[in-house]
Amino acid sequence: QGEQAQTPSSWAAKPAAVVTISGILQLRVGWLESICSPSMNVGCRAASSGNRVDLYFAAELETPFGSEVRAVGALSDLGDWRPEDGLSLQTEAGSYPWWTGTLSLLSDTLRTRQVEFKFVIVKPDGMVDWEEGPNRLVGFSNDSLPALQPPVRPQCAPPCQGTKKCGRELFWDAICDSTGIGDILLVVGAAPELGAWDAETALHLETTPRNFPRWTGSICLDVSLSLVVEWKLVIKRSDGTYEWESGDNRCTNLLRGAADEGLVTTVHFGGKCDAPVPRGEMADWGSRLSVPDESGVSRVAGAAQQSILVHADANADVEVVFEATCSRYRPAYNPSERAWCLCLTELGLAQGMHAFHLLVNGERILSDLHPVAGKPEHNLVFVDNDFWSYTHGCKKAHPRQWKRQTRTLDDSTRRHHTAPGGFSPKKLGIVRPMSTSSTASTCSCSSEKDDNQDLAPKPFSAEVFSGLYDEDLRLRLTGVVPPASVLQAQRGRPLQMWSGASRLQKPCGRCEDAYFLADRALGVADGVGSMAQFAKYGADAAAYAMELMELAGDALTGNELCDQPVDIRAEAALIFAERNVQSYGASTVTALVLDADMVGAANLGDSGFMLLRKGEQGMSIVARSEEKQHHWNCPYQLCRLPPALQRRIQGNTRFDSAADCDRYTVQVQPGDLLLVFTDGLSDNIHEHELLQIVDRALPPLFGELAGLVDLATPPAVLAESLARAAQERSLDEKAMVPFAKASKAKGMDCPGGKPDDITVVAAWIMPEVGSS
Repeated sequence: QGEQAQTPSSWAAKPAAVVTISGILQLRVGWLESICSPSMNVGCRAASSGNRVDLYFAAELETPFGSEVRAVGALSDLGDWRPEDGLSLQTEAGSYPWWTGTLSLLSDTLRTRQVEFKFVIVKPDGMVDWEEGPNRLVGFSNDSLPALQPPVRPQCAPPCQGTKKCGRELFWDAICDSTGIGDILLVVGAAPELGAWDAETALHLETTPRNFPRWTGSICLDVSLSLVVEWKLVIKRSDGTYEWESGDNRCTNLLRGAADEGLVTTVHFGGKCDAPVPRGEMADWGSRLSVPDESGVSRVAGAAQQSILVHADANADVEVVFEATCSRYRPAYNPSERAWCLCLTELGLAQGMHAFHLLVNGERILSDLHPVAGKPEHNLVFVDNDFWSYTHGCKKAHPRQWKRQTRTLDDSTRRHHTAPGGFSPKKLGIVRPMSTSSTASTCSCSSEKDDNQDLAPKPFSAEVFSGLYDEDLRLRLTGVVPPASVLQAQRGRPLQMWSGASRLQKPCGRCEDAYFLADRALGVADGVGSMAQFAKYGADAAAYAMELMELAGDALTGNELCDQPVDIRAEAALIFAERNVQSYGASTVTALVLDADMVGAANLGDSGFMLLRKGEQGMSIVARSEEKQHHWNCPYQLCRLPPALQRRIQGNTRFDSAADCDRYTVQVQPGDLLLVFTDGLSDNIHEHELLQIVDRALPPLFGELAGLVDLATPPAVLAESLARAAQERSLDEKAMVPFAKASKAKGMDCPGGKPDDITVVAAWIMPEVGSS
């Protein structure tokens, strides 16, 4: 603490001061501020002399003997992201585990005032380990920042004095009408506050049904790193995929206007972007991009925040009529929104369900986003101020940032299919390829507990419930069920599925799960891992499973099978996929199709589906598939062998086929939840644990009833929560999971969870858009 600040030449051999602030390590020396991961004590410092810029790198890393540490980044001197050409750092016996290195550059060769980089470990066998998290940034500015105290260990460092952060608040006002239900609009950029080009940690813009397609958000950027920020708009789809707007990166100059005044950027997704304007010059910036109304025709946009919003001309005659009391209310006109708004919380309505319709210039019309019921048809709204406050409080306290690892998707397919990864061979026989199958059928339909209460499972981590509501949601919805009139009104009408999926890979080996999503069809496939031993003959279970899903999805979204019963259509899709697949491998399969209010499913093996429905005490399982197995741990499965292996099989050997599948037909209704999954879920999660998670999700139907459609739980969030829960149990060596219980009943000892690939597809059943 009493030493002088280190000079650049000595800093290369000794790390800069590190200060712990709000759980992250913040390194600030000379002309640099760099945000570092708390799991790694690393950093980079910049110093300038004339037309040269010197970069000093330091990383505290424990490495295997014979390994190298390199800095790899977006400069040719840093390898242009090629680890083999990166800057090699050095260490000595007296300074290990500190690795340091220096790079000198001509300042006029730097395209920007920021350099992106990461540290990698190159092992003796040539394998490269990249550090996790977003790219690191080292930034330059013309003004020097105050020097810090000399180096100390992170846990001993006192708060840094005299390093006040210089920030500039940026506001985004974006128009994007390309999003669907559950999609999110992001601002992704080079600055750390915008995710450092990592969409998982980018700025989330917000909208509501009354504001859509306008999205807004703001953030404070540090101008000491850069005076110009590059960024782009990105749509995060409800299934976890990303859609980046085309064209060059957008740039915002942080020097415009007064330094202490925020800047507002107006932008259209994939279109024009106005120059940033100081907020003081745009007093109406929050309302200038209002939703356009349709000339001459009233349009009901729905409701949000316990209010009813009607888009109509200012001179229109608009009334909201509550049918039970024949009460009529005239909404207030909002010029900035070009809409009429009636706040339900100010009417003194009793808590509960209320029927209403709208009169616009004497014409009876209905809301697009409220459930429809009765004859004559009317809308229903659930009025509960406490529930409205609770849901918005949860959103504010626990925003859905979706900061989780997402599956890798194969962009070459026309629908959402998973792509194969690496594998590890297993030594199994050739007579019948077998997978480590599930025993979901051993779980009773009741919410059973573990037989041995002394082996109670560990609570799930907070990550499992990220993006969901807390346990109070089930209590607040106790006794609230969809009105019979709503269900009756929807009977026979077209329904659709709002679906999302999550796929998690097992700790070791290749991921062989696959799935597909469509508006009215879903499917999963679990490739048999033991086929990896025949890879030299051309067998590839992951490619086989993925191709089955693509073919089945094509069959179910075409028109060839429309005249068949739904269960026959699901089976026919599997038969079509089995006959036309070109890859070699083996896989269990499940396919499901929705037509009107009927769902047909075909299942072969130990994957499966569940139908859940909201009752007075929460969600319950009303239908589910059963596993189809030859015997314990030997499920039915489709199989296509390479010719070299086929010749070794006896001529009278019979293989399973899609015609052996079990078929199901179930009736669904708005508000239902469909789950389609591989055995990685059912082997590791008890039904009472699954219901514990599902009860924290707000179904879209109940969001519509309460005028909170924008706060419904996206299916991709729910699917990932279930997959994360199953993954945690699979890695718990002491958990009494369904697979362990079933194996014990068969006289086998398989303690703990069962590591496996885990795929979950979740789908909310909803009325077809426009069907009302």
